Parts: sequence; structure tokens; C-alpha cells
Amino acid sequence: MRLLDRDLLWDMQVLTAVVDGGSIASGARSVGVSPSATSKRIASLERRLGVQLLHRTTRHLRLTLEGRGFVETARDVIAALDSLETSTRDTRSAIRGEVRLTAPTVLGQELVSGIVARFLLEHPEVCVHLDLSDRVIDLTHEPYDLAVRVAPRLATKDLVARRVGIMRTALVASPAYLERHGAPANVAGLSEHTVLDGAYETDRGTWQVQTTSGLRTVPVRTAFVCSSPGGLRQAVLAGLGIARLPLYFVKGDLHERRLIRLFPSCVVDQRPVFLVRPSRSYLPLRVRELADRIARELPAALACR
Repeated sequence: MRLLDRDLLWDMQVLTAVVDGGSIASGARSVGVSPSATSKRIASLERRLGVQLLHRTTRHLRLTLEGRGFVETARDVIAALDSLETSTRDTRSAIRGEVRLTAPTVLGQELVSGIVARFLLEHPEVCVHLDLSDRVIDLTHEPYDLAVRVAPRLATKDLVARRVGIMRTALVASPAYLERHGAPANVAGLSEHTVLDGAYETDRGTWQVQTTSGLRTVPVRTAFVCSSPGGLRQAVLAGLGIARLPLYFVKGDLHERRLIRLFPSCVVDQRPVFLVRPSRSYLPLRVRELADRIARELPAALACR
């Protein structure tokens, strides 16, 4: 195993300080040495590597092609060592501080808030700010540590995404509605019934259901559209029609027979659920612990186990 060279690490820090500061003098001030010593360190590093790292003029500094590659790797090395030191120090201290988390409104109310509450009972020195919102929050520009996202796929540039479960949808109706109108004999029979839909759905007027014989697209008559899954659930409970609702959201209604699930062997809709965070090199222990708790508990809650 090759031993780490402390001089090389110091030279990495000096060079990145100069690049960040835009001049030898600024970089020297940042690392606390003289400009002449800083110039000597960079010259020594260039001799060691056998390449020129900086183009120098009396007014400007500019990285060479080799210099850009070296500085990019040097930043990763320095950040990794900083993270190692901080995370090791974290393990010796209590979990404390603030975590900012965002989640979709209904998923947050029904599942995420309970996970957070159990986490806080074990870690009373942590304060969690849970923002329940259906807008997609930009984690790179807004002060959040974690986000729970429901999406077919995620753009992961500048983000770290961790899949933590599947959100399944159920077709449900109340016993009173089915008593008045009868249950559809098959998926095609949905077109003869009154349906209720969410304002967030993009396929209003037709429903797609995956059956054992393939994907079926069924024309439906929509009588009620609501932007809130809670409002949609109330309309179904009142006997207005058939609706598509997250399985975790109506689990209790199904268990108590307030609602009946139609075609349970068919796949109505299922969407991956992700836990997302900004791609920062250092993740505080309190954030890591909460993320791990959500990743452990949310899959079973979504699966209604």
C-alpha cells in the first residue's frame, strides 16, 4: 500500500486556494503563508507531476488543461478527507440539530410524519421541519436536506436519489354505490359507471388498467374532479362513484369495509418513491440517520404490511 504524502495534500490545498482566490496573493492569504512560499509550492508540484498547471501573467492566472483535471480531482480528495474527519467525529457525539424535510402532502400526512415522530422520540435533540407540499422544491436552491418524491423517474443532476418504495393505486367504491349500481364484471365495465378523478391525473376521460391479458384503456365518464386525495376519498365514501386512490391512503377503509377494492389483481398505477438529497460531500449525522430511518420504514408502509 502506498503511503499518503502529506506534502502532496498540502500542495493540493495551496493550488485550490490560489484557483479559488484568483491570484497567488489571495491564495496565500487563504492558507496562511507568504506569496513567495505559495509560488514555490506550486512550482514544486509542477516539477513533481511533470506538467504545467497554471498559465501565469502579471495580471491573471489560468489553469492549463492538465491543471483543470488535477484541481477537479484534488477538490474531491480534500472533500472526502473532510467528510471522513467530520463523520468520524460525529459518531462520538449525540445526534442533534435541525433537519429540513419536504414530502407530498398526503404521503407526508399519512406515512412520513409518523416515521419522523418515531425518530424524534429516539433523538430528542433533533428538530425536524417537515414541509408538506405538492410542488417540486428545488433542493439545490432552497434550504432543504431531504425530499420524498413520487415520480416515474428523476433528473438526478446535482441530486442523490435513493428508491425507497412503490406507491400503488387501488380502484375503490363504497358498498352503498355498489349496492345501487352493481360492481363492474370486468375492467371494460368501468365505462358504464360513474368515476371520480384527481385534478393531478393526466389521463382523465380514459383509465388504463394492466390486466393479466395486457394493458386495457377504458373510456370513463367523470362526474367529479378534485385536487385533493382527501376530498376524493370523501366523495367515494359518500357513494358518488369509483375512484383511483393510493392503496396506503385507503388501507383502513378497506380493512373496515367502508370501501371495497375492485379488481385487486390488476395494476391500476404504481409509481416509484424516492428519497432525494442535494449532492453535498458532507452529510450531517442527523440527516443520515433520518434518511436511513425513512428508507427502512417507508417501503413496508407503502406496501401496507
